[in-house]
Amino acid sequence: MMFKIMQLSIHVSRVSAVLRVNFKSYRWVWGRLLFLVLAMLASVTTLSAVLVTNQAARQSYDNASQPLVDNIHYQIVNQQRQLGVSKRDYSQLRRLGYTQLIPVLQTTINLPRDINISLMGIDPFAIDAQQWLEGLTMELGDGDANFAFVHQQFAQKNGWHDGEILRDIHGRQLPPLRLIDGAGLSREIIVDIAWLSDFENQNQLSHLWVQLKPEQSEAVTQLEQDLPKHLRLRALVTGEKAAQLTDAFHLNLIAMSFMCFVVCLFIMTNAAHLLLVSRLERLRCLRQLGISRDDIYAALALEFLVLCLVCASFGLLLGVGLAQALAPTLDSSFDALFSIRLGFEQGNHLGLLALNFSLLVLGSCVALYLPAKQLNAKLAGLKLQQTLSSTSKTTLLKLSCIGVFAAISAVILRLWSPSLLMAFVCIVMLLVAGVCSWLILQPVLLTQLKKRLKPMRWPFIHVLAADSLTLNQRSKLAICAFYLAVAANMGINLMVDSFREATVDWVSQRLAADYYLSDDEPEQLVTWLNQQASVSAVERRDHYAMPFRKNADDQTRQNTAVASLDIIDTISYPSSHVYRQAMKFDTHQHAQAKLWQGFETGDYVLINQQMAYLAKLKLGQKVELGDRYQSFTVAGIYLDYGNPQAQMSLSKQSLIQLNQQASSSSLALAIELKPDIDRETWLQDFKQHFPNAMHYSRKQVIALTLNTFDQTFIITDALNVITLLVAAISLASSMIVIQRESQAQNAVLRCSGISAIKLFWGQLGQYGLLVLLSSLLALPLALGLSEVLIGQINYHAFHWSYPLKVDSSILLSSLSFAWICVLLSCALVLAYQARKPLIEDLRWLS
Repeated sequence: MMFKIMQLSIHVSRVSAVLRVNFKSYRWVWGRLLFLVLAMLASVTTLSAVLVTNQAARQSYDNASQPLVDNIHYQIVNQQRQLGVSKRDYSQLRRLGYTQLIPVLQTTINLPRDINISLMGIDPFAIDAQQWLEGLTMELGDGDANFAFVHQQFAQKNGWHDGEILRDIHGRQLPPLRLIDGAGLSREIIVDIAWLSDFENQNQLSHLWVQLKPEQSEAVTQLEQDLPKHLRLRALVTGEKAAQLTDAFHLNLIAMSFMCFVVCLFIMTNAAHLLLVSRLERLRCLRQLGISRDDIYAALALEFLVLCLVCASFGLLLGVGLAQALAPTLDSSFDALFSIRLGFEQGNHLGLLALNFSLLVLGSCVALYLPAKQLNAKLAGLKLQQTLSSTSKTTLLKLSCIGVFAAISAVILRLWSPSLLMAFVCIVMLLVAGVCSWLILQPVLLTQLKKRLKPMRWPFIHVLAADSLTLNQRSKLAICAFYLAVAANMGINLMVDSFREATVDWVSQRLAADYYLSDDEPEQLVTWLNQQASVSAVERRDHYAMPFRKNADDQTRQNTAVASLDIIDTISYPSSHVYRQAMKFDTHQHAQAKLWQGFETGDYVLINQQMAYLAKLKLGQKVELGDRYQSFTVAGIYLDYGNPQAQMSLSKQSLIQLNQQASSSSLALAIELKPDIDRETWLQDFKQHFPNAMHYSRKQVIALTLNTFDQTFIITDALNVITLLVAAISLASSMIVIQRESQAQNAVLRCSGISAIKLFWGQLGQYGLLVLLSSLLALPLALGLSEVLIGQINYHAFHWSYPLKVDSSILLSSLSFAWICVLLSCALVLAYQARKPLIEDLRWLS
């Protein structure tokens, strides 16, 4: 026992001695150490910034989806949503004993500086004091104490302070602001419902909150049965359900950040190799002094653990700071996408630190594998087998088998992928197949190029071409990182460009009218428009439809596919010739006349891609709606980008028959002006009659759509650029290692009469050739990635798809940016090497 303790103490003393030597050597190798630390910080900072943004977005979206009162999981709405709930309906339900109902009145007002604010009026006397949002309990229901409650971060963003009195664009005054911090507040201003009813002269309620939990199934069922026919009970999207709506957005960011993290590992590999090479002489001296290789490896492991802990901590701080610095841009993007404010006030930073440290340790183990293997061989006096030689036939066979298996797996998963997770597995298989093909084809192409160059005619170029094989083998990791980065960049750019082209084409075709109008008093607007001889107006009706679900004692009918849907958004759609041409279908219709004829009679309906995916509906299948079992045939599946809900289009008469309580009011109107009408004059007349009405021209709707589109992918574009820059740095770090080991060869070329400038351009041409071949080999992988992203990832995440359009200008712009980044980084390293005097290279000949 004593002997083992002595051995352990000797082992600890040796490891501590090696650690002291390594720490003291930092003053001489600080540049290489800084390179390694920067690589670690870059990987952790990027990952932390994305994870913090993801965490803040999820929390903000979840908070925005939570009501201000506890245990609110349902709301009562009108079947025709714009009509609202009458006070008479509320009183009748209260008399039936439903005291857990909370009336809510919600409206939108316009403030100066083009700020649209949602005002939410709530009856405080219908709520228990303990269920209120903290800080809101005592003020809202106190007699004349009418305050307007707003989240403090939202107020700070707009420059509002506590006690300030806001005015809308018409000069109407709001109650004094009261700034609070609550999970249920997002971009609303909370006021007393009595004040808001007087303010808007509104006698209707927007909806009723219901304090019932989903597990109270009997009470929920009884409430549904007691509701009037024109009202329905609707489940709120809260908590986890709200987070699921943005899963694809988060997965997209996480995938890109992890790709950037993986590319940083290549930099860490080269940086660690440089650091270990600079320490090789000292480590050999330690070996001669009796320090074992195990002690040296233990000291290096402890050193890297310390570096990982330090870099994980500082990387987390930098990541949080980077996310907060980008907060204004991110907040505007999330506002356009999900109508939420992005707050970083809360977060599990300790858990994130543990995750960063674990990933950095795991990544360091992967990155240090090759440098440690080479160091072990040098300390042991062994020769590495085939580290710089050409790939053996056995290795080629293994790579071929792996590549073929990965390619077949990717094809199978592309054709049959039941979930979003399996779609990501398909991408992994595609990347593996691409890497294997690159490892096989890149040396083959370089060998063929070498054979076609005659050594007697171009001796220097032939030497560089022959050396490119060795250079490709020695910088395999860095060039592979560039290969993956440029393939991902081109694939994502193709996906985004295809989506943009599809969106522009879809919006341009669907928007058949000149203007689109909406007003709080649609009946008066419809009446006024019908009196205008110069205007052709088309009103849009909408209705919340419930899928048919059979009762337990109903043996005559069976539930169909739509029974799995919670709700179906049904809208009216005109069948005139103009709007027939405007409808853009997902599949080609072979009998358009019969389709529209059945649509007008009410036998046929059109559904969007989202409903077809969620309910697994196909053309010709039946859709059953409502308690009266109304059945329709699916005659067309149309494109509906950006809509997260299942939607069905019916003729106006069919929608009225479906909802017998429907009035002549409309949610929106599309109008067409006659060619001889002055548009500016007509708009001025319209604004005078309806000053509060919203109006958008066709061009404004398209511009708003494209602006939202650009904000959607701003983070993805930034990560794309970062990934390419990291890949360029990875290749530059690899060049530093190779140039250090090639000084003897460079000295021979310089002594043979090759000038430093000529050698610079020749070596830059070598790397340019490797980059060019890798870029060409990355084209098939980029096309495959974009196809999987569009056909699987987008389909499972958003429930719609669009065609892939290959634009050569997008490919050339992506390749040009990648080449500029990589060649500039290579040129900087080679220029630094060319400035060195010849005597420094001659020293390596000895």
